[in-house]
Amino acid sequence: MKKFLCMLALIFAFAWALSSCDIPFLPSAETTATTSNETTTEKTTLEPEVTTPEVPDTPPTPSVGLAYKVNDDGKTCTITGIGTCTDNDIYISDHIDGYEVTAIGDIAFVSCTSLSSVIIPDSVTSIGYSAFCECINLMSITIPDSVTSIGNGAFSFCSALTNITIPDSVTSIGHAAFSHCSALTSVTIPDSVTSIGHGTFIKCSSLTNFTIPDSVTSIGDAAFSGCSALTSVAIPDGVTSIGDDAFSGCDNLVVDEYDDAYYFGNDQNPYLILLRAKSTDITSCTVHQETQFIHSYAFSDCDSLTSIIIPDSVTSIGSFAFRLCDSLTSVTIGDNVTSIGKDAFFRCTSLTSVTIGDSVTSIGDYAFFRCDSLTSVTIGDSVTSIGSRAFRSCDALTSVIFVNPNGWWCANSADATSGTDLSADDLADSVTATQYLKSIYNNYYWFRTE
Repeated sequence: MKKFLCMLALIFAFAWALSSCDIPFLPSAETTATTSNETTTEKTTLEPEVTTPEVPDTPPTPSVGLAYKVNDDGKTCTITGIGTCTDNDIYISDHIDGYEVTAIGDIAFVSCTSLSSVIIPDSVTSIGYSAFCECINLMSITIPDSVTSIGNGAFSFCSALTNITIPDSVTSIGHAAFSHCSALTSVTIPDSVTSIGHGTFIKCSSLTNFTIPDSVTSIGDAAFSGCSALTSVAIPDGVTSIGDDAFSGCDNLVVDEYDDAYYFGNDQNPYLILLRAKSTDITSCTVHQETQFIHSYAFSDCDSLTSIIIPDSVTSIGSFAFRLCDSLTSVTIGDNVTSIGKDAFFRCTSLTSVTIGDSVTSIGDYAFFRCDSLTSVTIGDSVTSIGSRAFRSCDALTSVIFVNPNGWWCANSADATSGTDLSADDLADSVTATQYLKSIYNNYYWFRTE
C-alpha cells in the first residue's frame, strides 16, 4: 500500500511538472486547473515546430582571366585589364595565382562597355586614374573599406552609374573622378575626405542634392559645374577655398537674396558664397557682411556697375568675377582677401585705382589686363605671386606702390617666373630703378621697390 501511494505521488508530481513547462517535442499535454468551486480540464495540442535550416549566402564566383601584373614586392599584384574575362558582372578575387590583389591599375577597365557591376575585394587599397572611365553600362560598384584613394577620372563618363557610397577609409578623391556620370543621383562622402578635386562631379546632371562633410576644407575648380539638377549643397564652415566655376551652371540651386545678388551656404550662414548678381544691369552692390567667397563670374558683364563694397569677411575673389565691368571706377579689396583670381578685373576700362590689402598672397594671370584707365595700384606686403600679364596693357599706369621689398617682379611676362628676384643689370641700362615707377623692358612691365 505504501509503495502504491509513493508511486501515485511520483506520478502526480511528474504530471504537475509537465503542466508547468512548455516542452515542444511532446505531441500533446493535459493541463488541469482547480478552484474551490469547479474543476476544468483543457486539452491543448502542440504542433511540432518546423524549422528551415539557414543556407549561407553563396559567395560570387571569382572572375577568371583578368589581366594583372606582379608588383615590385613579388607578393602582391595590380589588376591591369579585362584580359580574357568575359563576365559582365565582375567579382575580383583577393588573390590571383597566389598574389594578393592590392590595386586596380590606371585605365584598367577603360571603355569596357559590357561591364554592368563590379565587386572589389577588401585587399585593394587604391583605384587608379580612369580605371573605369567610359564604362557606360556600369550600374553598380562595391568599393571596400580598404580603399584609401580614388584616382583622377576613375569613374568618369560612367553614364549608367546611379548610386555610390565612398567608404570611410578614402582620404582623397581625384580630379574628375565622377565627371559626366549623368545618371548619378546620390553620393555619400565620408568624413575622412578633406578635399573635393577639380571637376569631381562636373556634368552629373541628375545629382539633386549633396552634403559635403565637415572634414572638407577645399572644393576644386568646376567641382559641381554643370550639375543642372542640383538644388542644394551644404557648404561646411571649415571650407577655406572654393575653386573657379565650382558651381557654374547649377541653375536650379536654391539661393538667398541680398542687395542685388544671390547667395548660398549652409544653415548657419546662408550668405557664405556670393554666387552671382541678380542682373547684369545692376549699378551698385554691397556684399553681405558674412560672405567669404565671391564666386567666379559673379559680376561678369555687369557693364553698368559703378561701385562695389567688398567687406573684410571676404577671403577670395574668383576668376572673371568683375570681368568687363566697364563702368567700375574704383575697388578697395578687404583686409582678409588672400587671392584674386585670374582675369578678375579683366578689361574694367574705367577702373582708375586699386588697393590690394596686406592679406593678399596671389594675383592671378591677367587679373587687371586692359584696365586702360588704371593709374595707380597699391600692392600689400604679403603678395608672393603675381600672375602672367596681370597688369598688361594698363597704359595709364604710372604709380605702383609695392610694399614687398623682394626686388624686381615680372607681372606680365609669360616667360619669366613671378616673384623671381632680378638685378638692374638683368633689365638693361635703359630701365630706371626709380621707386614705385613702372618700368618697361621688351614690352613687359616690371615693378620694384628700392
